[in-house]
Amino acid sequence: MAQGFVHAGRSPRVFVEIFGHSIDAIVDTGFEGGLQLPDPLIQLLPVGTLPIRRNKFGFSFGRTSWLDVDPMTIQIDGIDVEVIFSPVREALIGVDILKDYSLTIDFPAGTVQLT
Repeated sequence: MAQGFVHAGRSPRVFVEIFGHSIDAIVDTGFEGGLQLPDPLIQLLPVGTLPIRRNKFGFSFGRTSWLDVDPMTIQIDGIDVEVIFSPVREALIGVDILKDYSLTIDFPAGTVQLT
């Protein structure tokens, strides 16, 4: 189970742990992937780990881009999730993670829960 919060900008977020670092990620039900991380976070990967391939992705605003993809285990119940590094400002959790969970967002209370 993962818990999070509703950011002041009304975006639901949950915390994920990647290689010992806690990161809050926006819950994005329009993102079909698993986890998208900003390029600078690639430095969290263990030394010698490189993205295994580049895939072409389309974004909701019409732009396409080639992004690095690296499958790794993240700490949301230890499931294997494909991680995409891209030139974004914030981490995103997509439906590839959410598909096995119940997502509860309580906007008045400001809480987010994955069970």
